[in-house]
Amino acid sequence: MRSIIALWAFLGFSALAHGADYIGQYVPEARTVGTHRVKMAIWDVYDVTLYAQSGTYVAEKPFALSLTYLKSIPGRIIADQATSVMRRQGFKNEYKLAQWHERMTKIFPDVEPGTTLTGITNGKGNVVFLNDGKPIGKINDKEFEKHFFGIWLNPQAEEPELRKNLLGG
Repeated sequence: MRSIIALWAFLGFSALAHGADYIGQYVPEARTVGTHRVKMAIWDVYDVTLYAQSGTYVAEKPFALSLTYLKSIPGRIIADQATSVMRRQGFKNEYKLAQWHERMTKIFPDVEPGTTLTGITNGKGNVVFLNDGKPIGKINDKEFEKHFFGIWLNPQAEEPELRKNLLGG
């Protein structure tokens, strides 16, 4: 029995360290760079994990951010929040923000606890979104890539501890 538990623990850790299989289809040799639990007030909202080739994040190379939700949230609220954060981080082109918001609203589903939404980029402006490993949409726009992933990875991120933890610090 101990060996089964040990094997299960090892396989579970291995999956976390190496990234979900579907991420490897987009990010060669995907490995975990870092993780963080996002909270709002007293609620745990989601766990976020950054995956990159060999576990080393480089903005111009493929990487993935996976968010595993701990609460039920409508997809429209996820799109609203993403747009608001991009705006607060300094992106001022309201026309583009409106376009991106519309796209994200169509792509992001309502989530329940345990749902994992993943954003993956090739580092060249092509972003694909997955829901529990299945493709649900894409946005091909270098500015969107920069500002969307900047929600978590921008040096001016609203939660500096989040960025630090994602980058393995």
